[in-house]
Amino acid sequence: MARWLLGLKKDVMSAQKTFRMLHAFIKQKGDLLEQGRLSAAEMSWLRLSAGTAMLKICEQKGVGDQFTAEQFYNLSQLMVDPVPEVREAFTKKLHKGLNKGIPHKCLPLDFMGYYVLEKQ
Repeated sequence: MARWLLGLKKDVMSAQKTFRMLHAFIKQKGDLLEQGRLSAAEMSWLRLSAGTAMLKICEQKGVGDQFTAEQFYNLSQLMVDPVPEVREAFTKKLHKGLNKGIPHKCLPLDFMGYYVLEKQ
C-alpha cells in the first residue's frame, strides 16, 4: 500500500486516508476491531507493519507532508512498544530512513526526536 501511494506522488486525499488507516492500527495496538481474536504476535506484527509503512510514506515529499501531529506522536509510541522485537525493527527502519544520502528521499529531521524515546 505504501508503494502504491508513493507512485501517486501528490494525491493528497489518498495520502490522508492511508495515514488514517495505518494510524488506526497503531492507535488500537494492532487490534482494529477490539474483539480480542488476534494473538499478541499478530497485533505486534500489524503495529510494526503499519509503522514502517508510515515511515516509508513520510520519505516522499508531497504525500509525506499529509502526516499530522497526532499521527507523529502515536507513531513515536513504537519506540517504547512493549515488544522488544517491534522496538528494534522500528528503530532499524527509522535509522535507515534518516541515513539515506538523497535529500528528497529521506525522512524529515523531525524524526530524529524519536531517538530520545529509545530504551537502552
